[in-house]
Amino acid sequence: MKSSRDDEKIDNETWKVSEQPEALPPSTSANTDRDLQRRARLDEKLLEQNKSSTEKDTERTRTKQLAKIGLKPNPMPKDGNCFFHAIVDQLRFHNHRENIRYDARECCRPDSNIRSDAIGHLEKRKNQSKESIDTNEYPSYENFIVTNKYPSFDDYIKRMRKDGYYADHLVISATAIMLRKNIIVHQIDVKPSKIPGGVDVPHEDQLHVCYNLGKRHYDSVVSSDDRKPKVLPLEEIMPT
Repeated sequence: MKSSRDDEKIDNETWKVSEQPEALPPSTSANTDRDLQRRARLDEKLLEQNKSSTEKDTERTRTKQLAKIGLKPNPMPKDGNCFFHAIVDQLRFHNHRENIRYDARECCRPDSNIRSDAIGHLEKRKNQSKESIDTNEYPSYENFIVTNKYPSFDDYIKRMRKDGYYADHLVISATAIMLRKNIIVHQIDVKPSKIPGGVDVPHEDQLHVCYNLGKRHYDSVVSSDDRKPKVLPLEEIMPT
């Protein structure tokens, strides 16, 4: 004979079963694919938002850093020729023959422009001994070519002549030496670095650019009132 306790146990078990949610239908392959695609789109959107936020923070930091020394960035086109655009922009502040020769609108034409002149200046060195390049104007010349995995010096020159190909440290050094100007490179959270235009170039002969490492982009640098940037003293510059 069942006791009242047994009846109570049965009633409790029945209540537990009745309260359980109905099982969800199994996901179809189509539903799963749609869910994955939706999630991928959401993730991509979130990444873009985070990237945009980071870029804005970087820009604010750069602007504040330059403002502390009375400077500001002057934006250049983002076409792979940004370094050369920035240099041409700087030359307008100097009484220099190159200020007349190089036109900002034509600085990236394949004929007679600042890129081809800088690469041509570098190319002249290929007929010199490696030692003269390594120890004088172009430090670690051979190591640079090998490290960047160019098949040969000629291949390196061919690539660097191309419109839209990013300028590297070797090309920047060649530009400084060709123009006989010290190039001052500003970056976030580090002292400005000096790319010398030659051992006999006066320290005050300076062209200022700023570099965004994340975007691999150069802008020109001007004073806060859009004039020639001030000369930075040696103690404020990191030599290269």
